[in-house]
Amino acid sequence: MSTFSIPFQICSLGAIISSFLQQPFIATFFVFCLAILGAIYWFISKKDTKSILETDERKNIVTEFTKRFHTRLSDLAQMESIKSGLEKKKAELSFLSEEIKKDVEKERSLLASINGDLEKLTKTKIEQEKWISTIKKIEDYVVELEKRMTNDRSQLDKLNIEPSDFVDNDPGVGYRHEDEIRAAGELQVIEDQIKKEMEGKERLKISLMNLAGENQIIELDELVMALRKKREDIAGDYRMITAKIVAGIMVNKALNLLKQKEEEYLTEGINSKLIIDPLEFITGHYKEIYLEGDDIYVNDGLGSIPFKNLSTGAQEQVLLALRVGFAQRWFNKEKSFIILDDAFQNSDWERRERLVQVMIKLAQNGYQIFYFTMDNHIKSLFEKIVKPVFEDDFKLFELNNQD
Repeated sequence: MSTFSIPFQICSLGAIISSFLQQPFIATFFVFCLAILGAIYWFISKKDTKSILETDERKNIVTEFTKRFHTRLSDLAQMESIKSGLEKKKAELSFLSEEIKKDVEKERSLLASINGDLEKLTKTKIEQEKWISTIKKIEDYVVELEKRMTNDRSQLDKLNIEPSDFVDNDPGVGYRHEDEIRAAGELQVIEDQIKKEMEGKERLKISLMNLAGENQIIELDELVMALRKKREDIAGDYRMITAKIVAGIMVNKALNLLKQKEEEYLTEGINSKLIIDPLEFITGHYKEIYLEGDDIYVNDGLGSIPFKNLSTGAQEQVLLALRVGFAQRWFNKEKSFIILDDAFQNSDWERRERLVQVMIKLAQNGYQIFYFTMDNHIKSLFEKIVKPVFEDDFKLFELNNQD
């Protein structure tokens, strides 16, 4: 190996310098020389290795190699490769060893710092095996202090005292647990009273909101305005209802008075000659009509008969007599008109002629008669009896359905 090391170094250096000086041909020459020297070296090494391996020393080397590296030694190049790998690992181990030394120093420094901090906090020297339990106790103590600080802040906040008003110097009043308990009890009583007052206030507010007709939570000022408006509305409704009641009472009194006068008028009028004469003439046999309570009775000279028991035709004749009589009574000497809608339809044919004669008499006395009918018999009676009497003053109008 020493025989070839110098030529190897010269060729390698020549190749590097030639490449650096950008002389490719010279560099190629040196590389070629290196290749030749490498081949010669490999051939000689193989020959020397073969001779060595044949000796006892070769056997010992192979055995030791196999024991150490768990593989069979094949040639010297394998040994060189393993040697190179071991040198790299040695360098790595050396670097790691230096790093471990640095970490150990850092650890020693950190342990010394922790030990010093623990001595400052506990005022005593703590063994290293008790560090974890001691730190746990310190952490628990810190948590307890934080809780107490939070509670103290909460109590101070309840006092509504600004930090600028805190007293830095001792006021000279010592703390007593009994005073704190007593003050806490009094404070709780006051807080309970305030809570009850607030709940009562809230219930009152809800009741007022319901009274004001508000469905949503509103401010007190808005609630007062809503209550005022509600009061005004109720007062307006009260005045309106009162006015309606008073008006109703007055109207009821007026109606009762009117009804009384009307009853008196009807009672007086129904027994007058102006009513009796048309009644007897139109009906032919009823000579009297009178009121008894709310019912009407007629009398034919033999006995009284309730109006509701009369036939439909007889009822219509009585009602016609009442209309004619009261018309004469109301209008006195002034004449008016009478409108009849098939008033004779339910009467028999004999009475129909008598009723038509009544119409003639009324017309002769100045009344204007309007008679509507769909009955051809009644129509023929008016044409037969009435038309010859009044001639041109008699008017007949026929209404025909036209498509």
